[in-house]
Amino acid sequence: MANNIREDIKNDYGIELSYGKVWRCQEKALSYVRGTLEASYQKLPSYLFMLQQKNPGMLTDFVTEEDRFKYCFFSLGVSRRGFRTCRPVLCVDDTFLKTKYGGQMLCAVALDANNHLYPVAFGIVDSENHDSWKYFMSELKEAIGEVEDLEFVSDRHASITHALETIFPDASHGACYHHISMNVVAKFKIDHYHVLMYNAAYAFRKSEFHANFEKIKSKDPAIAQYLEGMGFDKWSCAYFPGNRYNIMTSNYAESFNNKTRDARSFPITTFIEFIRFTLQSWFCDRRETSEKTTTTLAPTYEKILVDMAEKARFLIPYAIGRHEFHVLDGELNGEVDLLNKTCTCGVFQIIGIPCAHALSGSLK
Repeated sequence: MANNIREDIKNDYGIELSYGKVWRCQEKALSYVRGTLEASYQKLPSYLFMLQQKNPGMLTDFVTEEDRFKYCFFSLGVSRRGFRTCRPVLCVDDTFLKTKYGGQMLCAVALDANNHLYPVAFGIVDSENHDSWKYFMSELKEAIGEVEDLEFVSDRHASITHALETIFPDASHGACYHHISMNVVAKFKIDHYHVLMYNAAYAFRKSEFHANFEKIKSKDPAIAQYLEGMGFDKWSCAYFPGNRYNIMTSNYAESFNNKTRDARSFPITTFIEFIRFTLQSWFCDRRETSEKTTTTLAPTYEKILVDMAEKARFLIPYAIGRHEFHVLDGELNGEVDLLNKTCTCGVFQIIGIPCAHALSGSLK
């Protein structure tokens, strides 16, 4: 930005200024607009208090150590209430703040009914460690309460695992497929296994998982051993002990972090205000969109069901009970139980919407 200012001044006024002088002037101007970093931290408690007063149901917390900022946490009331209608899967991640005081933002992000990012809670901490993640998870638990079948997806950072085991012992914790793929590339200096790893991770049937995993093992036993050592239940959809639906990465949290890329250089209160304004704009736009929606389901899943129904037209169902069907699809076929909402293909029970086999059986 400073270089752009230098060019503008030279073009408009014919004056040559050094980069350092322009940068200092820029910082001075920004401090007039946004306030100084130090003053921003000093007014953070009162800012959070007023924010809570103006947002019913909002939860905030502020922690100091020896009169210095250590942690803060906030979750908007609308985020807390809305998460109850989302799939109970939270992607958690961290990202660095870009001021001279450093620090990190921790966040928990879900997906709404239309597969849009639904940020639930945020924490600002001094660094990423066992204590900061335990603090964040403790506040998150207070924010969302008891959630049945709650699942988490994150990278394999030891502090996240420790915090979840301590604060959410009953929740299942899945590893981000994307991070595992990157780790394989970094560790083995090879990137030829993305497709096989992807197919294995996203397979709904255990038989499909093993078919792809055996291909990895035959080509590179060391990579297969590394992946197996993590535990299939951590990165495989077919083996995951809970229900992470098809949310296999923590990229949703990272996507929100990317949205805050420039704002993370702002003073702390300005940064939090940026988050608040962003969520307000998103939720307002989505409400207006939902009011105009005429389909039964959200547009994303309405389209998925339409595509499934089109595929179901070419399947052959055979009744084997009042609610059970054996459906031929020309490949692995499917055993459907409409009463219990299951199918051997795994799609019905894992994603939570009828698969093509189920739709074919229900139309018989």
